[in-house]
Amino acid sequence: MARMLYGGTAFCPKQIQHTFKEGRIVDIMHKLLPGYVFMFTEEEVDTTIRRRIPNILKLLGDEKRGYKLFGNDLAFARMLLRTNGELGKTAVTEENGILSLTPDSDMGTNARILKVERRKHRMKIEFKFDSQTIATWVEYVVTEG
Repeated sequence: MARMLYGGTAFCPKQIQHTFKEGRIVDIMHKLLPGYVFMFTEEEVDTTIRRRIPNILKLLGDEKRGYKLFGNDLAFARMLLRTNGELGKTAVTEENGILSLTPDSDMGTNARILKVERRKHRMKIEFKFDSQTIATWVEYVVTEG
């Protein structure tokens, strides 16, 4: 859930995972990037904000660039903003039994598939964000392609 904060939108990225509970499918929210809070504003942000809000350890980006994201990091953050910080099923294509991320999938071209659990319709993906390699399980849906 995104919230308005300091004239912008802030959220902790989450992923939706479906599970069976008492014979029904239930959506459970899990943190996608534990510890990260994304904040989007139209205005420049006073970077001393980190001293006024408890537990902020660092700002992404660097001081020379005004702590703004660029490249794949910015594309990923904008995708999260479009989905209110919630990552649902990731679009993939299947050819000869091999799954591939679609170029327009939520994860874009920044991710690669490490492992697939077809019975549960989920895959372990790896992507780079903030100069770190992150691996997580996400659900997938096969699209025509």
